[in-house]
Amino acid sequence: MRDYEELFEALKKAMLEKLQENEHKQGFDNATVYYATARIKQELEELLNAKTIEEVRREFADIANFCGMGVLACDRE
Repeated sequence: MRDYEELFEALKKAMLEKLQENEHKQGFDNATVYYATARIKQELEELLNAKTIEEVRREFADIANFCGMGVLACDRE
């Protein structure tokens, strides 16, 4: 079996950085599947327009966070 530790640690770190950066915004407690899907589409556009590796990393983290919100919304249904 593969060791997924490095993958998940890098992802977790980047995701937490973005969540903390956006702490002032509306929370994800009431996010729906549809909201998460729409935001993933928006973030994908931002990822495709990113110019630096730092911007790319941040947009990947944003997408991952909205994916997490979508999974959480599915689990609640």
